[in-house]
Amino acid sequence: MFKIFGNKEIKAPVDEEMRVWMEYAMQWLFVNFDEKACKKHKVYATLKELLNDFNLQTASLNDLTKIVAQLMDIDIDEVVVDVYDEGERAIETDGGKIFTQEEEGEETTAGMYIGKNENGKYEVGIEKSILKDPVNLVATIAHEFSHIKLLGEERINENDEYLTDLLPIIYGLGVFGANSVFSFRQTNTEWAYKKSGYLTQMEWGYALAIYCWLRDDKAPDWINSLPRNIQADYKRSLKFMESNPDLLFKQEL
Repeated sequence: MFKIFGNKEIKAPVDEEMRVWMEYAMQWLFVNFDEKACKKHKVYATLKELLNDFNLQTASLNDLTKIVAQLMDIDIDEVVVDVYDEGERAIETDGGKIFTQEEEGEETTAGMYIGKNENGKYEVGIEKSILKDPVNLVATIAHEFSHIKLLGEERINENDEYLTDLLPIIYGLGVFGANSVFSFRQTNTEWAYKKSGYLTQMEWGYALAIYCWLRDDKAPDWINSLPRNIQADYKRSLKFMESNPDLLFKQEL
């Protein structure tokens, strides 16, 4: 039976420059953080699953920092975690308040990595509003602790926020980062939207596909815990990779 329109070219959901960089970056992470361990780390699909493994039903900020630190091979006694309040912007409209993220050229944060304090401990800040969203809180802690692994432990010399977004994936916490890309809040008179992290929806899909490719586990159950749009980008990414194996991982480490 003939196909009227032929086969459509399968493309990656990210542009070529980002695709090549992400493949290099994920491979670099595997090499620099024990490739065998990266292939064996458990991937956590939900907060409940994470807490159950640590014999908890609910968790405070202190509990979650200890859990993430243990998963990421960080001595929590060498870290100070503070909470700060950055506030929230709102625009008055006829329909009520619309809360916005940031003005162009400005930045709002979910967390901050400050570096070592005068006592020689790594100092990390968590924005107060994130405490209300446990999934985003885990993702934020993991991101800020990734600065410790990369900058604090001197694996890189200059900050790279995209690489820092990728690092939690290899410790089994990528689902939390992907699920925190967008967050919404709505009441009868208010609507709020906030984007978290640096990677886009499509980039998360491709990053997780690379991760599964390197682990030789292309259909893990935890994919079903991702937002549908990122699931779709993951599947599209995997189809691209399976159709173009000769294009992958061309940059030398």
